[in-house]
Amino acid sequence: MTNDEQIGERLRAFQMAMKITQTVLAQHAGVKQGFLSQVFSGKKQISAKVLINITNAFKNLNVRWLLTGEGDMFELERIYVDPPAELGSGVEE
Repeated sequence: MTNDEQIGERLRAFQMAMKITQTVLAQHAGVKQGFLSQVFSGKKQISAKVLINITNAFKNLNVRWLLTGEGDMFELERIYVDPPAELGSGVEE
């Protein structure tokens, strides 16, 4: 199995875990559903732009898992350079 096929399978697994249709995922990715179907089957490579679109739409997707299969599908926490205001600064006053 090629790396493209493995990435496609993981992307399909993510789509199914999120309980969304290929069409919805394609809309978030900024591609047509037919192109996404070809990514799923490994016939097309996922581009950096498509990857960025998907990770911007689905913040909990672990990109390392998607690309390599390492780690968990979902990130349990995000590391923020500038944490959102609602999280506070982390410094006790």
